[in-house]
Amino acid sequence: MKNTFKWGFAFMMITLFLLNSESNKQNLNDSRDSFPEIIDTTSFTRYFKNLKKFSGNVLVAVDGKPIYEKSFGLANIELNVKNTSETKFRIGSITKQFTAMAIMILQEQGKLKVTDKLSDYFSDIPDTWKDMTIHQLLTHTAGLVVPQQMAGWQDSMMLYRPFEEIIDNLKTQPLVAAPGEKFHYSGLGYFIMASLIQKVSGKTYCEFLQEHIFDKAEMENSGCDTPNEIIMNRASGYSGNEKDTYNSKFIYGPIRTGGGNLYSTTGDLLKWDRALYNNTLISEESKMKMFTPYGKERQARIFAPGKNYTGYGFIINKSDLGDRLYHSGHSPGFRARIDRCPEIRLLIVILTNDDITPPQLFFNFPDLVIQEFRNYKNHDDSDFDNKDNVHAELMHSYTFDNVTANDRKGKAHGKLIGGAKIRDGHLILANQGEYVSLPGEKININSYASITLEAFLESVTEKSPFTMFSYFGDSVEYFATNFIFQSVMNGNLTKATINCTNNEWPLDGSSEVSYWPLNDGKKHHIVTTFDNENMRLYIDGKLVGENSTDGQSLNIIANISNKLAFLGKSGFEQDRTWIGTIDCFNIYEGVLSYKAISQSANKYLSK
Repeated sequence: MKNTFKWGFAFMMITLFLLNSESNKQNLNDSRDSFPEIIDTTSFTRYFKNLKKFSGNVLVAVDGKPIYEKSFGLANIELNVKNTSETKFRIGSITKQFTAMAIMILQEQGKLKVTDKLSDYFSDIPDTWKDMTIHQLLTHTAGLVVPQQMAGWQDSMMLYRPFEEIIDNLKTQPLVAAPGEKFHYSGLGYFIMASLIQKVSGKTYCEFLQEHIFDKAEMENSGCDTPNEIIMNRASGYSGNEKDTYNSKFIYGPIRTGGGNLYSTTGDLLKWDRALYNNTLISEESKMKMFTPYGKERQARIFAPGKNYTGYGFIINKSDLGDRLYHSGHSPGFRARIDRCPEIRLLIVILTNDDITPPQLFFNFPDLVIQEFRNYKNHDDSDFDNKDNVHAELMHSYTFDNVTANDRKGKAHGKLIGGAKIRDGHLILANQGEYVSLPGEKININSYASITLEAFLESVTEKSPFTMFSYFGDSVEYFATNFIFQSVMNGNLTKATINCTNNEWPLDGSSEVSYWPLNDGKKHHIVTTFDNENMRLYIDGKLVGENSTDGQSLNIIANISNKLAFLGKSGFEQDRTWIGTIDCFNIYEGVLSYKAISQSANKYLSK
């Protein structure tokens, strides 16, 4: 009970940072009790426990103060040592922001300029490198190769040799583009800058970072990862799959100096966050140069939703909540992620000592936390009612009051498959293969001008199958096509998704809204609305996310196939069926208002 109050109180504080007027700032202490609890942090813990074999530390902080901090799994499996807040993890490419900071410190010291060319400092470099600038190295626009994609690179990482030797070996590689021509992510540029830092400072890279960054920011648990050094509380890294776990491949950390050789803790990265706010290391002017979005907008899977640009050591995401500064990192057996949102002074850090879980599953976590802030900022009942002032007509309403899925409105009755059972008015889907088949052609969902799908259900507490509790679309071989679906546990997310692009997996053309997974064993009211432009997802009467089709012109209702319609099953042949209980399922033509959705949720959840 005390912890619930503690976290609830902390999140009340979060919302205050979303109010920018001076009067709101002045009334901060007086007003805090008027703000509702916007996040139940138990969903944070549940999110990571749902990830199979997830091992690591997670921290969420606002204004430099932790509001959620949790350790999962083991730092060393063989010795049965748990991860704690003191556990040190390799942070991979998050190292790059420290290298960028070192460059900015040297620029303030007058020892270099980011506009300088490599030929100003190195004589023994290829002609193709001579016109490269430090700025181009910082922004991945120098045209350098990606070492990890080269034959033999993985094996070379196991050898004890200095990183300068690695740089020498890569000098013979052709450029992928002329310097300054385009963005092409490459750690080699940061290896080169580590060598430059050593050359102009007269210190080793590690010595320079220790003196000018770690000591000044009081980061006592960060440093260069070297295998021969005794580093207390250093985690072991693990690889494997869902069934098997094994020690990750050894790499010699120093050969990634500047681009991926550091270790740290969640607590130290919080100190790093504070140092950036307080300008402890460099001036505000220099810091803002690090955080300036350079070049063209980036589009790639590693980036956050929306418009992304390159900064110095950070990716910069433009959003309605201001700039989001983030980066991920990977070393064999380790993954890492840091997200900073200066406008709302939010920090999210994830450090893991396993690379078993697909990275997108736990990198979704920052998106979900940030979405909670967005929900609160945009929440206005009257505004939503104005947006949704569309007549919504109930077309089909499925209840389970006898031996079938009875459509009490449209008479498009469903058929129980695989032993699905009805008990006391509830559809019970308890075993694999149990679902309800609906007559898609009779429902004729693609004739609607807009859609509302409303579900009254109860989730299960186990790690339920990654599949849909409602699905309308088609299936080609084992791929689902031209569909709209809802799920409470799909890729460790609650989702509403439309995809009418006929793509095979992966479904790059999907438009979707995501939220925390709902496998808590509780009743939930889930509503998806879609009007050919915007999709919204409501959980228990609260808008938890919305998204536009964002240029996906094929994702419209008219392109949804009427061929298949299911409750408790998807159109993906390889998927298992959904496990849970459905009390009622409604299909509307039109968009239900926010008020109507809230009233329906309250009525159901109060029973």
